[in-house]
Amino acid sequence: PGTPCLPCHHLKDVEFLGHTRCDNFTSERDTLSKLFIATGGEFWLDSKSWQSEAPVCRWSGVLCEGGDLQDTRGITSLKLESNGLSGILPSEIWSLPSIRLFNGKGNPNLFVDFEGLANAAVSLERLYLSGVEMASIEGVSAATSLKELHLTGNELKGK
Repeated sequence: PGTPCLPCHHLKDVEFLGHTRCDNFTSERDTLSKLFIATGGEFWLDSKSWQSEAPVCRWSGVLCEGGDLQDTRGITSLKLESNGLSGILPSEIWSLPSIRLFNGKGNPNLFVDFEGLANAAVSLERLYLSGVEMASIEGVSAATSLKELHLTGNELKGK
């Protein structure tokens, strides 16, 4: 109330009428910064350019639409396999608007849950989380675009 709606000039074509969020590279940078801090980024095996002023599309393990290196298009892949991530994966990762692939496999001290995964349901196609910690896969079904899911070696128990 009292605040007019403003256009999202950088909002991409969206699948659903009524989107209420404007996603931009500032929020993508903030999300990646949360990831870095929450998972001990200073101890990662490869953290080249992370937390720097360089475009996020030039940070190690970050790939952007069409090979973009100047942050003019969205982050499509995070490839952080066997990189020494340790801690809890922030749920904001699932909110990256263009994310299609997340590869965090081979980080045995990384705890992952699927809270907030519904935010990625439009774009997330491949999820590689073999060899990480997780208590359950509850919520993974919210990613309706998922085509590949790798969860081996997670010591999941139950039905």
